[in-house]
Amino acid sequence: MKKFLAITAVLVTLALIVTACGGGGGNSIVGKWEINMNVAEGVSASLVIEFKSDNTYVTTGSSNGISEQVGSGKYEIKDGKISMDGSEFVPYTINGNKLTFSQDGISLELTRK
Repeated sequence: MKKFLAITAVLVTLALIVTACGGGGGNSIVGKWEINMNVAEGVSASLVIEFKSDNTYVTTGSSNGISEQVGSGKYEIKDGKISMDGSEFVPYTINGNKLTFSQDGISLELTRK
């Protein structure tokens, strides 16, 4: 149970980081994007963000076969940047099947599912 709570905390934290970051490339952000990580020896977790064409998004975290929605809201793209739930507009890039959020020297790369 402690591992599950720790993993859930990591996924929620990652979802908040992604929400605080943002984007703007020439390709469509609409679709599902995933990041995978190892959170402990033998324990992996993933976060999927689905950006929908109606300017809403849903984030789902999963680990060890357990999956749950960890966030949702609205996003806005303007001048090559994205804002999620009214947060600061932040640049993003899409290069092939990679979506990268970058802000203040921190980058987060997700892969299109």
